[in-house]
Amino acid sequence: MATQLMIYETAVPVSHARHGNWSVEVGTDYAFCRTVNSVPLMTAEFASAALEYAVVFGGTGETVMPVTVLGVRTNENLYVTMEGGWQAKYIPAFVRRYPFVFFSRDDSKTFTLCIDEAFPGFNQSGRGERLFGDDGKPTPYVENVLKFLGQYQREFQRTQAFCKKLKDLNCSNRCRRRSSSVPGNAWRSGGSRSWTVHGSRPCRAMCSHSWCSRTNSN
Repeated sequence: MATQLMIYETAVPVSHARHGNWSVEVGTDYAFCRTVNSVPLMTAEFASAALEYAVVFGGTGETVMPVTVLGVRTNENLYVTMEGGWQAKYIPAFVRRYPFVFFSRDDSKTFTLCIDEAFPGFNQSGRGERLFGDDGKPTPYVENVLKFLGQYQREFQRTQAFCKKLKDLNCSNRCRRRSSSVPGNAWRSGGSRSWTVHGSRPCRAMCSHSWCSRTNSN
């Protein structure tokens, strides 16, 4: 949950009792990501993300996940402008799902929809999309959020399986996290290690056949 909450300040469960009169106005201000220098990436995003970002595998111990490198210094995001805009055509799904997030207390068997109440676009003035209708039921907007987060969770599970297969096949190499664009600065992501995938025959076969074709087709 710590990784999932890196950009969330006060994520709480969405409920009619608490948020019956609240609305969400989502714009193009990504200032909430200004101090995040990397975010998780799903395997289904590789084709789009690799065109504009550096993608590495990071983690600690036996847990490894793909991440998109956004900055080379701690608390630096080179893709967020001074005005809060995003300087790339593709925006990682981890960022796009904000201010919503799923939370689970039972090993991902059930999920609770949460929202970051610190999000500036979260309001009681009727701006944007309401969370609940006059009948007390979730609005179509919230239903679409649930679908998006459900798909994100499925891709997350597939990505976990993909990374486990990489480790089982010994397809990863430790890499030095240095940036050629900023001499003398190393990329750091919460003290985690980073790896690249080398081109052994089993790894090439896996990435060009069943795994990549499966994740990129969804």
